Amino acid sequence: MRNFNVTKWITTTALMMALVIASGFIPRVPTPVGNIYWCDSVIIISAFLLDPLASFLAGGVSMLIYDLLAGSAYMAVPSMFIHGLQAVVISVIMQYVFPKKDTILKAILAALAGMVIVVVGYFTYRMSMAGWEMANAVTILSTKTPGNLMQEGIGIVVSVVVVYVLGLKKALQKNNLLPVSIFTLLHK
Repeated sequence: MRNFNVTKWITTTALMMALVIASGFIPRVPTPVGNIYWCDSVIIISAFLLDPLASFLAGGVSMLIYDLLAGSAYMAVPSMFIHGLQAVVISVIMQYVFPKKDTILKAILAALAGMVIVVVGYFTYRMSMAGWEMANAVTILSTKTPGNLMQEGIGIVVSVVVVYVLGLKKALQKNNLLPVSIFTLLHK
């Protein structure tokens, strides 16, 4: 077991947080069903590479900061919880479910679990704001959910390509640039 390096953990987590925030400011791509925001890809990349706590910081806290900076303060807390939980679930699956098997299939399944969290999370948030009536559910499902599905689907494709097809994770591991999980401190 490698030793936990607090400096590497903090630095890598902070770098991924900054990338999530910065990628939120890349111009969105409008489509007929919604906008594509690039921060979703970076959140998933973070979750593929980092432990669950670092993933929550990169996914959840970064989205809170982004929403505050972008003038969407009303979305800051829901985004923090939704994307934070998404990142934690993906990271837990990647690190603790069959930890010796790091495959593209495992990454896709983990990211799909994260997609479910985002889609259900934003649907639940919108329903709580609009009122729990069938007409509101139909409207949200027909207008907002397709955009969430598309955005997360593109995020999954981009993140899998970057991390596994282009070999980002292998390159970082080869050069000893990925931090050991902070949870290794609990097992010492």
